[in-house]
Amino acid sequence: MGDAGFVDRFGDAARFGAYFRIVREGDVGAGDEIEMSPRADGITVTELGRALHTTDVELLDRIARDPAVPESWRDWAARRRVRQ
Repeated sequence: MGDAGFVDRFGDAARFGAYFRIVREGDVGAGDEIEMSPRADGITVTELGRALHTTDVELLDRIARDPAVPESWRDWAARRRVRQ
């Protein structure tokens, strides 16, 4: 982005939106179809973002236990929970 302050402003705005996982390497272009498979339960991207700025131990516990959350986030949440 060429803007050193972008990451902080993005996090502070807490408008996390939709993110997609890359399943297969390839080219994507304008007009290509994408498929979104929403989860009925589990941790949302918004909750992960909120966890960065909260001491909500229940949320941290949920993140640490959710196998769908990347391991690095689960480890982070468990460490932060211990400090609370």
